[in-house]
Amino acid sequence: MEKEVYLQFYKMEESNWWFRGTRMFLLDWIKRSFKIKPLKSLDVGCGTGIWLSELSKFGDAVGLDVSEEAYKFCKSRGMEIKLGSIEKIPFSNNVFDLVTAIGVIEHVDDDQAIREIARVLKIGGKVVILTSAFKSLWSKGKRKTDHHFTREPIAKKNTLE
Repeated sequence: MEKEVYLQFYKMEESNWWFRGTRMFLLDWIKRSFKIKPLKSLDVGCGTGIWLSELSKFGDAVGLDVSEEAYKFCKSRGMEIKLGSIEKIPFSNNVFDLVTAIGVIEHVDDDQAIREIARVLKIGGKVVILTSAFKSLWSKGKRKTDHHFTREPIAKKNTLE
């Protein structure tokens, strides 16, 4: 994404109904799903860091993004972030209790991303992959070729089990 797009997201993520509702739903799910605390979490494709800041409330959270613009926005929120790709996550095996990919996986055309998420996840850990499964939710600028995964192909993959 370009700097202007990151800036737009940064300004609207706090109050936009979609972002707020998604955060509330996922935060409730995390509270119900994890007995262990603190959690060690990774947010791949962390963008401006709004979700990463929420994850940090549960323990150590780190973001990963390929964009230097994302890096700057996350740092401005005081978040820990590494520059890198979801296809080659720069962490050891079995590190994270939770890995999230919010609005990211549909833009990746390689199964390597799914394998990498599974690799860095602790045994018994959990993954949250959120994607715009319905074309009606895609932003106006998205083309079909920008979305490689949707709900159905991801649900059919058993690589995380």
